[in-house]
Amino acid sequence: MLSKPEIIISIGARHKLPQLVKQHPVVALIYHHASETLVDELQTLLGPNLLKVIRCPDELPTVELADSLRRDFWGIHTRRDLPLIVAIGGGSTLDLAKSLRLNIPHPASITSVLDRKIEVGEFESCSMILMPTTAGTGSEVSSTATIWDIENRTKHSLFGPAVVADWAVIDPELALTSPWLVTRDSGIDALSHALETLWNRNRVPKAFAYAMSAAQ
Repeated sequence: MLSKPEIIISIGARHKLPQLVKQHPVVALIYHHASETLVDELQTLLGPNLLKVIRCPDELPTVELADSLRRDFWGIHTRRDLPLIVAIGGGSTLDLAKSLRLNIPHPASITSVLDRKIEVGEFESCSMILMPTTAGTGSEVSSTATIWDIENRTKHSLFGPAVVADWAVIDPELALTSPWLVTRDSGIDALSHALETLWNRNRVPKAFAYAMSAAQ
């Protein structure tokens, strides 16, 4: 596993999926509102390699949801037939994928590994490709996922080298598959991050250059 994701960014970058996946079986995790057109395109790109498409519920990535998806996934697949995870969506979907890839021994909950650094090799895991449909979160390239404990009203981090994706495939056209309000709001979120950097008195030249580019 790479210490940081290999980043592929271009219009139409999603069409490079077959080259990345090769002959590996794939389980796709997609956001709740994804259109059937997007699902059909995935099936066309990946063909028989696509084992299953999991549509995420329209909710925050909670402890309960992360545990349920992870146990279903690892209850079916073994090291011998371990698929590659492809996640397409906003920050919540990508964060769920990060929790799904870790085979935490049953019956332990994901709560047992939250808020501490998880090293590569600490748990069995599978390769992962993250493909964002929104701007602003940066989850596709980060080493952190946010998991919510609704019952206790607390927010937690799943983080460390083991959480980092193998590939981040950034295709601007995927933003067109999201609802308009989501695209608008996440774009404003990205702009606010850029402006915050520009106004930061302690900014460094490289950060200023990136922020200018992002804002434009």
